[in-house]
Amino acid sequence: MRRILSPCPRPETGWTRRCGPRHAPGVTAAAPARPRPLRPDDADAVLALLTARDVAVLGRADTSAQDVRVDLADPDLDPRSCVVEGEGRLEGMARVWFDAATGHADVDVAVHPDAPQGLLAALLAHVDEVARDGGGARGCAEMVLDHHAYEADRPLQDALRAAGYEPATSFSRMRRELDRPVERVRPEGVVVRRAQDPPTDEELRLAHALHQASFADHFGFAPRSYEDWRAAWQARDDRGPVWFAQVDGRDAGFLQETEELVEELDAGYVLRLGVLRAARGRGVARALLTESFRGMQRRGRVAAVLHVDVANSTGALALYESVGMRPVLSVQAWRRVLAVPGRAPDRAPDRAPDRAPDLSEAGSRVQP
Repeated sequence: MRRILSPCPRPETGWTRRCGPRHAPGVTAAAPARPRPLRPDDADAVLALLTARDVAVLGRADTSAQDVRVDLADPDLDPRSCVVEGEGRLEGMARVWFDAATGHADVDVAVHPDAPQGLLAALLAHVDEVARDGGGARGCAEMVLDHHAYEADRPLQDALRAAGYEPATSFSRMRRELDRPVERVRPEGVVVRRAQDPPTDEELRLAHALHQASFADHFGFAPRSYEDWRAAWQARDDRGPVWFAQVDGRDAGFLQETEELVEELDAGYVLRLGVLRAARGRGVARALLTESFRGMQRRGRVAAVLHVDVANSTGALALYESVGMRPVLSVQAWRRVLAVPGRAPDRAPDRAPDRAPDLSEAGSRVQP
């Protein structure tokens, strides 16, 4: 999924959950890896790969089947995303999500803890190739690639640095237990309402407009049309409630929830929370959050979770702590600016490649 690790929210922006790989320097002997395009029916194998990665890095699973389903259904997922097959399992995976027609992409490379040496570097090189082609198709002189890694995953961070990525910012996963009543926050002049279920087209257009305006100046944001934004939202099968806030009768903010953590943690997840600049400082974000938490509690969730950019200049971390949330996991965002040489083709690739990426330089397995 595109949490964190889909792109983590703060009062004016969000972030998606793409967390990356761990590369083991010593591995056991096995059959050679076989690369091919990623397919929708790979969901179970992808989950097994990411779970193995999670356990190696965190000591526990941090990816659910729902995460995988959402990621594979995302219309932004490039068809040249690939997996590498080994003996009865996936050895690695490289995924690229282009943000509509912009020069930005979220990327995720994951390898099994016992993957062949060199596979991680080969997959990162494949990501570069896909990004260059996609950037050329979009008429971009350069592509901005964002990859996320658990703070505890030093091998991945070393590999990203070696591949030309640089640290960009850090995110914290925040959690609040819902075992006690949530006190409603309703500042003067602030009115919060829940959208219809499902939201009307008018409500989705309002959420899109508020998202584009409130997220515009934050890390990883790329503008997109209403049609693309709606398609991405409706492609999810874990959509949750949408909330709106007004200040003195004017639209001021919104909050989108998903159910992506119900299977994994029995928790509600705040995917996006945005407040317009003119309305900040009026308590809008706290009002939206507490109404969202109260709704989660009524639906039987045991906790509320979101992600926040710790470098956010609007005081997001302090805001979330003020409503009872505490950091439980740290994630590092890495960024690479990739030059796109040559003349662009007319359009981006719209199908999987006829051949899998050349990963022949990934190396063979060796004994530790």
